Amino acid sequence: LGIKFISADSTSLAMPEDSLVGLSSLSYFMAFNPTSDIDSIFSAASSFSSYILDIYLFRSDEYTYGIDAGEVFAEVPPPPFDQTTLHSFLVNSAGSALYIDGQERATFDGSTSFLQTAGLSPTLGAFHGGNGGYSSFILSEFILYNSDQGVNLSGIQENINSNYSIYS
Repeated sequence: LGIKFISADSTSLAMPEDSLVGLSSLSYFMAFNPTSDIDSIFSAASSFSSYILDIYLFRSDEYTYGIDAGEVFAEVPPPPFDQTTLHSFLVNSAGSALYIDGQERATFDGSTSFLQTAGLSPTLGAFHGGNGGYSSFILSEFILYNSDQGVNLSGIQENINSNYSIYS
């Protein structure tokens, strides 16, 4: 159950332009199921090579995460197709952390400078603003907070996991 994004149909969902500008921290929680190789799941990048927020790129051999001016983390091997995973991402002025299925997978140094970048339309299912990179996946849950939810991290993850039975 959820929103089905289909790359061949160029489906995407864009947030209002500049909806992240002015934030000093944010958190998001996303449960999704890739149905084939995909490009962008959640994007707030200003170009294909400038990772301003977080671009998820899934290929048959790895997930790639980009954050703040090109810091990149690759998850090898990726979860199989047709398997829902829970991704949690927390960011504040000290840096950011990525969690997959309740386990911390990467931390990124840096700042919240990407939260100050004007002219971006954060987008689900495509490169920011629906500018290519369309993907095929089912999005079961997407929660975006305009604050660092680190103190509530395990509770939010447990609630989402118990609802969708993602991991044990």
